[in-house]
Amino acid sequence: MNMPKSSSLEEFYRKAAATLPPGISKEIGHFNVFETEKLFNRETGSRIMPYNRRSYYKISLVEGRNKAEFADKVDAADPNYDKAGPARVRSLVLLRAPGWPLGPGDADAGLASARRAVELHPEFPPNQLALGEALAKTGDANGSRQAYERARDEATTYVANEDREGWLHEANQALQRK
Repeated sequence: MNMPKSSSLEEFYRKAAATLPPGISKEIGHFNVFETEKLFNRETGSRIMPYNRRSYYKISLVEGRNKAEFADKVDAADPNYDKAGPARVRSLVLLRAPGWPLGPGDADAGLASARRAVELHPEFPPNQLALGEALAKTGDANGSRQAYERARDEATTYVANEDREGWLHEANQALQRK
């Protein structure tokens, strides 16, 4: 499956039932507030805001009892998307975010998601890197080292490019700290 194209701020305004502010392209930054129940997609009439890639930040203020879902929805639809990307992203969010009450951080849940990513695509270096980070955060130094070594070894099987170099750098940096 191909990675979906990132949507721009201008596309959001074009598709949404919202008016593009005049002079937006001249602004250094842009901030706006919308009530999501009043927004809808002009093309489909839908009132949902799906998980998608954006070239801008979307910040949400949520009131009442709600559950924020992002990678979980993509995982349910296609767990192999981007070589287990939903499980990998969920893992990294849970590992790097602060814990309750400030955020969703949960190292054990992050470890479970990293393990799921590796179960689906063990050959993909970013999954091994996420597992290494999760194992380190949960106190398994030996397992963490093994995952980082596997990430490094798997990365060397890829054609030299920016991604490969980044994976190798991250794995080597982590191994030097061990």
